[in-house]
Amino acid sequence: QPRVYGINNNMEVSTHPLIFFIKPNVRLKKFHREINGFGLVSRYSFDYPTLFLKLLHRDGIGGFLADDPDVGEVPQLFVFQGECLATKRFSGYSLTGKLGMSICPGCNLDSRHLIDYDLAYPRMALYHYGMGGNMGLDWDYIHSEKVFLKADVDMFFLPKEKMFLEHKLLLSYNLTKKYILSIGYKYSYGY
Repeated sequence: QPRVYGINNNMEVSTHPLIFFIKPNVRLKKFHREINGFGLVSRYSFDYPTLFLKLLHRDGIGGFLADDPDVGEVPQLFVFQGECLATKRFSGYSLTGKLGMSICPGCNLDSRHLIDYDLAYPRMALYHYGMGGNMGLDWDYIHSEKVFLKADVDMFFLPKEKMFLEHKLLLSYNLTKKYILSIGYKYSYGY
């Protein structure tokens, strides 16, 4: 989970601290206003996956990307993403719709470097195509102070590819203020 830092009531910055040194990343989330009961938010993020991909680019243990001289080196990759979110709160649950665009200027990662695993491919293919889009719907249900559910459906769009679909459902239980126990599944479909 990302570490979230509140700057003020309308803005927060987050990062994944455990992977920050091998995959620098930062996300800015800004609440704009409420219109007809819908809270409007924008999210902007930056990722630099080059270091992480170079760690995976080797022969032997831990090497997921082929260390083949015909494929070439992992280039410098800078990924920028922007998303618009609209949230409607109801009694006990909320629905959030999102629409986003990702760009990776100058990205031309050889397609043989892409991991053909349903959860990884739609995110990595961005490094090959240089752009992609996403949209989704999230449902958050609070059953009690300790029990809550989260479900979502996300679609990823890439040039020259069919749509990729992901769905997850999580049941979470607050053990303490600091620790949460979650169980669930994630379904992905593509190609």
